[in-house]
Amino acid sequence: MNIDSSEQFTTRIGRLRLKRCGSIPALTIFVVYAPASNYDEEEVEAFYMDLERFYREDHTFFKVIIGDFNAKNGPRRMSEERLIGTHGTNRVSGSLSLSW
Repeated sequence: MNIDSSEQFTTRIGRLRLKRCGSIPALTIFVVYAPASNYDEEEVEAFYMDLERFYREDHTFFKVIIGDFNAKNGPRRMSEERLIGTHGTNRVSGSLSLSW
């Protein structure tokens, strides 16, 4: 794999594109750092809206989001068991990160 491009969209969202040889599709990695829970709700919402927009605008076949979502987990809830294992989402930041 070779680096195709790297971009910083905001102070909290960046993108690294990797190209592969031959007919194998490329890979895009979004690197994120979400606002902590002590930030205004509007700023947290703006972060997730920006991330969704950048994610949808990228037409790479393989996309990965990694980073620090500042999410705290709580006790497990049965409907979310497949996604988060033995942890739950009793905090807002945990619920927002899972809505992705």
